[in-house]
Formats: sequence, structure tokens, C-alpha cells
Amino acid sequence: MMARWFGWRVMYLIRRQSAVRNYKKILRIKSKDVMREEGPLAHKSVAFVAVKKVSNYWKAAKGEIPGIRTSEIAK
Repeated sequence: MMARWFGWRVMYLIRRQSAVRNYKKILRIKSKDVMREEGPLAHKSVAFVAVKKVSNYWKAAKGEIPGIRTSEIAK
């Protein structure tokens, strides 16, 4: 449900990739088919706003760029 509001890119930033894979396996879905890349509330994710300033999204999602992965939501 959260991914529908924030999008799959935010989900990969706030959850481990292995956890997201498990969710998709259990639900038998493909995230790109069910969720948007950026949902209507993606701009409220602190991690997503920070990753917009970085050139490589997947490095940030994997945790290779320090200080990006956070589950904080701006008010």
C-alpha cells in the first residue's frame, strides 16, 4: 500500500532490496506493473529528495552512497 503512494523507487530506498524481492515473490507481482515509478507522495520522502541530487539512483539504493537510505517522511 505504501508503495502505491510513494512509488517503487522510494520503496527501494526505505527497504532492503531483498525485502522488496520477498514482498514481490509472496504477492506474485512485478513492482513496475503494479506501482508507479514516483507516486503522488514521493516528494515527501527525505531519501528520495536526497537521491534526486545524486547522479546514480541504484548506487544510492544499494547503500553505496552514505546518508541516503532513510525511512523519514517530511511533513
